[in-house]
Amino acid sequence: MALVSNFLLLAFVSGSVSVLVSAKTIDIEKDLFAIPDDDSFEVGQQNTDIINFGFQKLEKGDKLLIPGGKTFYVNGGITATKLHSVTIQLEGTLSYLQDIKRWPRTSGGKILPCFDMIDSENVNVTSSQRGKGIINGNGQVWWGIPFIGYLVRTENRPRLFEVHNGKNLVIENITLLDSPYWTTFLKGDGITIRYCDIIARRTRLPKHDLIDLSAFNTDGFDVSGKNFHIHDSTIWSQDDSIAVKGSSENMLFERINCSGLGLVIGSIGEGTVVKNITFRDSLLKNTLKGIYMKFAEVRQPVDAIMQDILYENIIIDEPEQWPIWIGPAQQSDHRNPCQGFCSLCWPMVPGYHCKAAQYGLYQNITLRNIRINQPKTSAGVLLGSELMKMKNVVFDGVKVDVCRTSGLSIDESFPFLKRVHDPFVYKFFSLVLTIATCLIVPIYSCIISGCCSWCWKRAYFRIQFSLVMVLLGLFLLYELDINSQMKKQDHYFRCEGIENGVAIGDTWPIPSCFADKTSSQDPHPGRCENWVDEVFLYLSSCANFLSLLLVTSLLFLSIKILIMSLKDGVFGSETPKKLLEQEADNENNMWTMSYIELPGDEI
Repeated sequence: MALVSNFLLLAFVSGSVSVLVSAKTIDIEKDLFAIPDDDSFEVGQQNTDIINFGFQKLEKGDKLLIPGGKTFYVNGGITATKLHSVTIQLEGTLSYLQDIKRWPRTSGGKILPCFDMIDSENVNVTSSQRGKGIINGNGQVWWGIPFIGYLVRTENRPRLFEVHNGKNLVIENITLLDSPYWTTFLKGDGITIRYCDIIARRTRLPKHDLIDLSAFNTDGFDVSGKNFHIHDSTIWSQDDSIAVKGSSENMLFERINCSGLGLVIGSIGEGTVVKNITFRDSLLKNTLKGIYMKFAEVRQPVDAIMQDILYENIIIDEPEQWPIWIGPAQQSDHRNPCQGFCSLCWPMVPGYHCKAAQYGLYQNITLRNIRINQPKTSAGVLLGSELMKMKNVVFDGVKVDVCRTSGLSIDESFPFLKRVHDPFVYKFFSLVLTIATCLIVPIYSCIISGCCSWCWKRAYFRIQFSLVMVLLGLFLLYELDINSQMKKQDHYFRCEGIENGVAIGDTWPIPSCFADKTSSQDPHPGRCENWVDEVFLYLSSCANFLSLLLVTSLLFLSIKILIMSLKDGVFGSETPKKLLEQEADNENNMWTMSYIELPGDEI
């Protein structure tokens, strides 16, 4: 028996040694003659072919090396298929070409991804130091001029890093920069991501303004499958920071610093079950949404379930929109951003609505120890279906603090956040300036020449102007009313379609459709201990009141002008026929006066 054991041990050691001896490192520059620091299309396409060839040559234990200190320009369509037990060592930068017209496409015109890994197992994508290995998608050329670029290309843009049917993969110390579309889309089993950074931004502002948000659909980590673990990473994106998609289970996300549309589950559609998902120990700084769970428009009574979900120990610092959203997907996949069963324009734009997914079921949802600091809006939206109400939703220590913040700066929260230079943003402002000039110059010329005064004397002009001002005043009143409701931090903006919802611990505010089982001893929740903060809140309320007073005054003044103009133009002397007669009389009088004033010796 001892002899057999020794023989097996010798065979195992011999096999391991043979694998180590046969393992090789393939340097794309030294061994395959890739050319660095040349952004011409010919070199970029050549580098792409070289890297694809290198993947084909990899065997078990091999390593493909992208050397450090250099930038290798490549085209889309890098594909690694059926890799097994290999390492991709990214020490330099892979930067994608900006020639959109020559980007590889399928026969149907669909854009190919930047990097696609298919049917691979036990692969390690790594760098020796965090922030050293960079994959740059150069997304600015795909985003284009803010808002206009999306109308041109919509969602036919490449994802930066895709994995299909991956198993036991590790991605670490990699920076994914400016993806044209979703930064990642990872499908598989047993995928670990750690010490990675995602950045997609258009300005240097420490928040998400409309210009930044025009980089539509730049999700961070989009994942689908089971047994995922993402930790100790940062994400600054203009869409979902992390999004669990498709039928997924057993996923853990922890120690994440992110800013975007938050920690997301969804959109979940028909025939999809998501279960056993945990987010914990994370910071969301200056994010738009925070905790975000969303169903697509589910119209059929088939499986569409989210269950056994836990969000725990999360700080949402100064969120700009809803800190908590559990309900339908507030999104649009159309050129019209307001189109959708739950419109992006709701509730700010009149006429648009947000409806719950009829057959989407939430059950066993727990939010524990969540701190929301200085939100710009109310605590959030909880919108379940009346046909399939949310079940067993627990808020344990979900508290809004209108005074405090985490005290962390943007640089401290996102140490790898890079400065940006987006030339298309400058083009946008040049375009806006040109249009503004084309509008202002004629108006200024009109004022100088006196034609505006001539128009104002005409009742029909005053009627049209006052009608526009009345409509504008009504719209502003609506906006102020909605804003005041949205910014009430002592309640949830909507709370509907929930069964067995309960608030415990020091939760505040308490959702109106929840049972109150809180234990807080604070007699004045939501009040600031510091008098300076209280004064600031008081001044904010005064500013809102003054805005309401100003808009109301403008509305009444416009109505008064409208009524007086109607009397003059419709019921008075300024009918179209009389106006024409007056113009003719004035013209005749002018010529008569000119004739009379001529000197006698010139007659």
